[in-house]
Amino acid sequence: MALFEDLAGWAARLTPDAVPARVLRRAASQVLSQLGAVRAGAEHPLGRRLAAAFGPPLQSDPRQAAAVLAGLGSFLNLDDTAYAGHLSNSTVAVPLAYAHARRLDGPALLTAVVAANECAARITAAATLGPLRGQTALHAHLAGAVAGRLHCERAPAARWTAALGLAYAQPPWPLMRAFLASDARVLNAFGPVRTAMDACDAAAAGLTGAPDLLEHPDGFLRRFATVPLPEAVTAGLGTRWHTETFSYKLHPGGPGIDAAVDCALDLHHDLGAPDAAAVEDVLVEASLYTVLAGQRARRYLDGPGRPLGALVLDIGHPVATALLTGRLTVADLVPPAADDPVRRAVAGKVRLRHDPGLTRELLASEAPFGEALRQAGPAAAAWLREFGGDDLVRLAGEPAPPAADFAGSAKATGARVTVRLTDGRTAERELLIPYGAAGPHTRAHHADLVRAKFRALGGPAGVADALPRLPEMTAAELRAWTEEALASGPEGPSPGADQAAVSDPSGARATVTAHPHRPPHGHVPWTARPDRRTGPADDIEEQPPVSAPALPGTGTDAEILRLYRAHLSKGRATLAELFGGRMEVASSGAWLTTSDGERYLNCGGYGVFLMGARHPAVMAEVRRQLSVHPVGTRILLEPAVARAAEALAAVTPAGLDRVHFSLSGTEAVETALKLARANGRRKVVATHLGYHGKTLGALSVSGKDLYQRPFRPLLDGVSHVPYGDADLLEKELAESPGEVCVIVEPVQGEGGVIIPPDGYLRRVGELCREYGGFFVLDEVQTGLGRLGTWWGADAAEVVPDVLVAGKALGGGVVPVSAAIATREAFRPFDKDPYLHTGTFSGAPLLMAAVQGAIRAVQEDDLVPRAAALGARLLPRITEIAARNIPDLVTEVRGRGLLIGVELVEAGLAGELLIELFNHGVVANHSMNGSNVVRFTPPAVLTDADVEHLLAAFDGATRDLVEHAARMPERR
Repeated sequence: MALFEDLAGWAARLTPDAVPARVLRRAASQVLSQLGAVRAGAEHPLGRRLAAAFGPPLQSDPRQAAAVLAGLGSFLNLDDTAYAGHLSNSTVAVPLAYAHARRLDGPALLTAVVAANECAARITAAATLGPLRGQTALHAHLAGAVAGRLHCERAPAARWTAALGLAYAQPPWPLMRAFLASDARVLNAFGPVRTAMDACDAAAAGLTGAPDLLEHPDGFLRRFATVPLPEAVTAGLGTRWHTETFSYKLHPGGPGIDAAVDCALDLHHDLGAPDAAAVEDVLVEASLYTVLAGQRARRYLDGPGRPLGALVLDIGHPVATALLTGRLTVADLVPPAADDPVRRAVAGKVRLRHDPGLTRELLASEAPFGEALRQAGPAAAAWLREFGGDDLVRLAGEPAPPAADFAGSAKATGARVTVRLTDGRTAERELLIPYGAAGPHTRAHHADLVRAKFRALGGPAGVADALPRLPEMTAAELRAWTEEALASGPEGPSPGADQAAVSDPSGARATVTAHPHRPPHGHVPWTARPDRRTGPADDIEEQPPVSAPALPGTGTDAEILRLYRAHLSKGRATLAELFGGRMEVASSGAWLTTSDGERYLNCGGYGVFLMGARHPAVMAEVRRQLSVHPVGTRILLEPAVARAAEALAAVTPAGLDRVHFSLSGTEAVETALKLARANGRRKVVATHLGYHGKTLGALSVSGKDLYQRPFRPLLDGVSHVPYGDADLLEKELAESPGEVCVIVEPVQGEGGVIIPPDGYLRRVGELCREYGGFFVLDEVQTGLGRLGTWWGADAAEVVPDVLVAGKALGGGVVPVSAAIATREAFRPFDKDPYLHTGTFSGAPLLMAAVQGAIRAVQEDDLVPRAAALGARLLPRITEIAARNIPDLVTEVRGRGLLIGVELVEAGLAGELLIELFNHGVVANHSMNGSNVVRFTPPAVLTDADVEHLLAAFDGATRDLVEHAARMPERR
């Protein structure tokens, strides 16, 4: 069967039920985003001329309406892209025109959009490794328009095949001179859509085209592809949804400039509006994709009256505009703004430089052509060489296998922008995935992003607010919604709305900002770093998707439960069923996402996620290290571990400057106990309910019999005293002076958030000095700012012999821990470097995360942020508990972002955890204090996150009283 026949047979049969709900939601966002682009195009002088020639966007002839909608939505580069291609100008425009004319409902419209996306993207993917890319790949609109119309008309598959064969009989090949430097750009999508409409009419009249026109030796791919990929046309039909690869365009201009513009907006936020004369130099480092597009555009930008086609692809003017004004709108691309001499002066100082690391990241991502490289395998070298020479072939390296699906797709068109001012100051920002581009942040926030875009472009608020209902709209509702969306006389943006607001709708980026307390109404930078930053940044993602598909290879929830029972733990599987059997498949910032697409505020994780999950500063370091040297031989020295040790010693109490890295907190405790032994302390005094881990030594000093009983006998010479009782501790030390190691926590987290009496830790330190004790302070859970100070040791003004760190030390990305000791305590390990080792101790990949985590805490002000959030949350949680469950709660206590709610019995704590889950919050019980529900939220909570947590706690406690705990249901 020919490729057109295969593709048409599948697409013609596609029904709303066959499309996953998450994919339909992506298509809904695509529709609203494209409506915003059409509105912007209609208000532009070129758009008004197009409408004067061919009529308004909605007219009685849907064929003409489809072409006008396509033309208006394309020429400002506000149209959305997918792997592969700029699709929405046909895949949305044509279904909109025909759904309006034929009075179709929301499900029918969205299914037609998805069918059009899949047909257009697959044919474009087959020719992606060719000479035409981006908006110049006009052939995408032939398939998009045919599929969009014929799905709305419910045409049989045979007519699809005929129409596709006719449409591709004379595929368009644009000339760059016209594309970049003339008004012909406004006809960029208009022409192919008109051709496709004629092909559909001809097919309906009985004309046929060649069904094998794509793959035939004399066919389309032979001419349009350097490396043809015919298998891409039908690969994974119904499983690899190209609609999930969409990037939503938030700024006018080519997609290659988006990251640089986002960085410039951040720099404007930091610097204010810099005087143009004060700007010495602006360096934009980007991938080869951006560099080559910019070089081509600049050929057409000499003198005034610069053509729009080139201006939207150039990087100088948009970056200068964003840096000087804090915004980039359509108005900035037309006179007088486009010819503003001040902006032109700064644009002239913008230098574009290729960054090989960013090119590697680009090639590794699915869009715009990374997936095509993987599908091509070794054959891709021919196209890479044509595109960027032998250096690009070397940068690409060995291709990975193609993706099983596009659930985790990304478009890493990153940039790094460095501004040098005449007074000697520099400021820098970098971003790997632009806001709105395919990636986790966009999967999380696509609806919010496009609503903000639509409003910023003058779209009515009612239309934007109705987006969630689009998949269920009746025909009458859809018709009215479309007409209102395209009505002339724009309502105008909401007060203060501009293109900057698009980048941060509803404070969506706040969890990764340098100053999360800043108001979320403007464009907020993801990191405040006035000096130079090395290496590419990670994508900006924090809240989980509204609908998150399962990751490739994970399987169904039932299958995972079966595997847990078969290979891991029957008990874990049973516990999971208490929480609805959900699987967590994604996390970013303060939120995690389950396999059914639900999102939960993560106030659990046993203290790991102090800076949220996948903080960009940590991810940037990890990605860079992963690309060059993740694991060492342990024979040679490794720079990464040296720098990580330096960074950690710099933030621990003075005198703690020797570091041994491990993977987990319990291993770090083992290190501390071995140091105590090596320094002559054979006895250990720990505390009741203390928790230090579950390896044999750490378990011996943990204070709960339940976990110890099956493994006895444990270490000899271990005794326990009540936590907070310095007098009994002194008695133990006095009985064996010079022989005792004391291990305590600043606050007992697993013990139930037990806070010691004032002065207790200081007294422990004094007693250890007085009686020759060896003082180990376990800050695995409390360190790096969790308590509102860098360390509990800082608040108590003590310096232990060994401070143990972990959990947050890996930045919520990798497992890593450390024992940080004084020089004297560390001396036995100094003498013999092989006395205590681990294969992965100090692995470069983990050390990169340590450096990123420490920098994140410093640059994002997470220590004072944790103190402020804790001071805000604790009284509110206390008040809610006292109001709703006065007879069930014993006490609410906490310090910083370690908060415990003690119930009268352990069973109630379990029920409260389930009720919290029902209300969208994940928390933990305390292992040694099982009647305590423990909140360990990240220090990157936004105001909205705080209110969500408090509302969830209020609802959960009310439900706890009103009825027995409910098993979580699919919401």
